[in-house]
Amino acid sequence: MTDTMPPRRLIKKTYTERNRYGWLFPALRSLECAFDMRFRRILSYGCSSGLECLTLRDLFPDAIVVGTDANPEMIEEARKTCDEDTNILITPYDEFWSITDHFDMICCMSVLFEIQTQYIPKPEWVSRMASSEHRLSTLQGFGAWLETKFPFSEFESIVSGLDKRLNGGGLMVLMNANYRLLETSFGQNYQAILFPGTNIETMPKFHRDYGVIDQAEYTEIVFRKHS
Repeated sequence: MTDTMPPRRLIKKTYTERNRYGWLFPALRSLECAFDMRFRRILSYGCSSGLECLTLRDLFPDAIVVGTDANPEMIEEARKTCDEDTNILITPYDEFWSITDHFDMICCMSVLFEIQTQYIPKPEWVSRMASSEHRLSTLQGFGAWLETKFPFSEFESIVSGLDKRLNGGGLMVLMNANYRLLETSFGQNYQAILFPGTNIETMPKFHRDYGVIDQAEYTEIVFRKHS
């Protein structure tokens, strides 16, 4: 498998922490048990400094975790962070797309998005989101802007590459993406696993035609690939 994906335009500021998604990662452990699965190989796509890899190893001690990131500086930092764990493999982004590995779970957390404050400064964005009069028009404007900065086709291309590396029956975890996995050309190969409660994502969500999705009702984060 030698397809190569262009790296996403780098976000200058990166943020991560250990166990960043405190409720989600334990839920993934529960799903492994509920579906009688065994996660032998896990991918952290957009691993940043490597703390997500360490979190995944804490929860899945028998798994090999592969981490990759489009930012070379993060690759170096992740290697230092995970240096003592021989079951964590940090792979440069360009090399990752040429390997033939397949995974039982792929985590893509807060990677496939353009941040809304690149469109409108944060104070104005917060004000508009709090206004029933301006909220929808602001989101529609962001969607039109998104079409030029991070079109759905780019999202679909990257996730397609990940899909090809996910084993049947495996889990795809997409947190804080701007678009829906189920609206891709291969979305019919997945079933969303819905969690009770309200959406905790912070990124605005859009359909493939850039129509606004009601974020309060959106809970599609974890998807199981049909066998």
